[in-house]
Amino acid sequence: MVVDDTLCYKRGAKVAFGDIFLDAVLSSRRHKVLRFGTNWVLLGLIVQLRDRTDRFFCLPLLWRVYEKQNGKSKAQHRTKPQLAADMIRVLAEWLPGRQLLLIADSAYISKGLLRDRPVNVEAIGPLCWKAALWQAVAGQRPTQSQHLPTPPTC
Repeated sequence: MVVDDTLCYKRGAKVAFGDIFLDAVLSSRRHKVLRFGTNWVLLGLIVQLRDRTDRFFCLPLLWRVYEKQNGKSKAQHRTKPQLAADMIRVLAEWLPGRQLLLIADSAYISKGLLRDRPVNVEAIGPLCWKAALWQAVAGQRPTQSQHLPTPPTC
């Protein structure tokens, strides 16, 4: 599986959930481009076709529209990683006997997504260089003795 968000450019007074978002396609480190539209969080399935073994394709399975907080209380607001985590739980319920592998970028690999993920879901993605790593012990909460050293930076 793969999870990411995309911006759908829409203009007009009757665009539901429309707001101004960063356009990652047109932006660079020095030049940020903001555009009006709807921001969708997508969960896709990566497949390789028999006739095209040199390429992988992503089939969108689930999607949720992202809304900025805009006056909502923090309890009501859903972040992008929370929306992704909800979709991952739904897909894991659909496929209870399958081991699923999630690939995501640094915007999604966070404790909000990793903390309560289903047991049949593993995740791959970049970690923050200041991440606190803990030794995994089944059925126990981590203690100070299970704290691992921070990995060296590249």
